[in-house]
Amino acid sequence: MAIKQIVQVPSEFLKQKSIEIGKMDAGIVQLAKDLTDTMNKHRALGLSAVQIGVPMRMFAVSRDIGCPFSIFMNPVILMTSEETFMSEEGCLSIGNGIPKFKVRRAKKLVIQAVAVSKKNAFKVKLDIIAKAAVVFQHEFDHLEGKLLTDVGVPLLLSA
Repeated sequence: MAIKQIVQVPSEFLKQKSIEIGKMDAGIVQLAKDLTDTMNKHRALGLSAVQIGVPMRMFAVSRDIGCPFSIFMNPVILMTSEETFMSEEGCLSIGNGIPKFKVRRAKKLVIQAVAVSKKNAFKVKLDIIAKAAVVFQHEFDHLEGKLLTDVGVPLLLSA
């Protein structure tokens, strides 16, 4: 079990855009395991590679959000619904998730990515809704170098 340290704000490392992953190899398999182990240890719903110090386009999501896969590599959001809602979110990279932010999120996404399962990887195209859509958008923001402080409003300051 490899639990990694979470990179914290104000690190500029979190503001960089993550790079696309070329091919599946032992290092990528280990990164997927490290992401999953670290996410589970912190009881998080998602965690991006950049949050554990690896600026690559990969993130993990908890199976608790109803997604059939838990590791996504090189994700692309193909479509976001026009219908949105306000989500209440925290982030392990901002005070270990304690401060909450209000963020406007799309209710539905269509995504394409490479799903990673043990040592296998395969392209998927999925409709993502509800809580899973929030988690995907949050983790995708990390891959783009965006934080809740960039896209949301601190809950205590919002009215």
